[in-house]
Amino acid sequence: AHSVAYQPGKLYSFKTEGGIESTWTYTVAAEAKGTRLTAQIEYEPPTGALAKLRGDAQQRHQAEVDLVLQNLKAILDRSA
Repeated sequence: AHSVAYQPGKLYSFKTEGGIESTWTYTVAAEAKGTRLTAQIEYEPPTGALAKLRGDAQQRHQAEVDLVLQNLKAILDRSA
């Protein structure tokens, strides 16, 4: 993966290549007494991948999503 956009404390975006290509964009904004984190994920599954993902894809990919969010938190905490 490589970074495609970065604004300290506001935005981080990266693109993955190989396998399922995707672009992940995270934005952070102050809201009331907290912070709103918005994640936008764009991807193109390779031909035939949808057949392999039948069932509960959310559960199978939760560990990867958790790791990405932990890494994002570490990046944003460093820039704060």
